[in-house]
Amino acid sequence: MLTVAGVPPIELMIMSGPDDGTLLRLPAPHSPEGYMIGRREDCDVVLPYDSQISRQHARITFERGVWYLEDMGSKNGTHLEKVKLESQIRVVIDEGQMFRMGRTWLRLQRG
Repeated sequence: MLTVAGVPPIELMIMSGPDDGTLLRLPAPHSPEGYMIGRREDCDVVLPYDSQISRQHARITFERGVWYLEDMGSKNGTHLEKVKLESQIRVVIDEGQMFRMGRTWLRLQRG
């Protein structure tokens, strides 16, 4: 099932912090550019409790059957597993992979 601009639903599991163990089922992104993650209330995933997360920290996009993770120029960076991503460069993220923003770990459950 595809949604906004062909971006399918996604599931993310929060793996640390006060929402540890919470499964986020996101039926559609707010924007055709993909799922935005950050502290701002207009993000698809809002993580207000982690002060090391930027207002618009990272984005998960979908293109030609592949999911991508991209740091949006955040102050503290985004890590896929233990590798820090370069700002504004998309990298492939597979189901089951964990990523970190600030002190918060998340896992792509289902893409």
